[in-house]
Amino acid sequence: MFTKFTSKSEKGIGQGLFLAKNIVKSQGGKIWAENNRDGNGATFAFSMPILTHDNTTKTRIDGKK
Repeated sequence: MFTKFTSKSEKGIGQGLFLAKNIVKSQGGKIWAENNRDGNGATFAFSMPILTHDNTTKTRIDGKK
């Protein structure tokens, strides 16, 4: 799903999630997808580290270091 040219769409070329993954990971973050509980579609999420003014990493929004 996060690989280059993965698409079932007739309109898209399968670059969106691939580019998003590379941007998020290059900044030290994580990106993931989960199927929706009702079985329709999926939810995509990401987390990014928060840096202090001296560029040291603080706790991220998801509670991990």
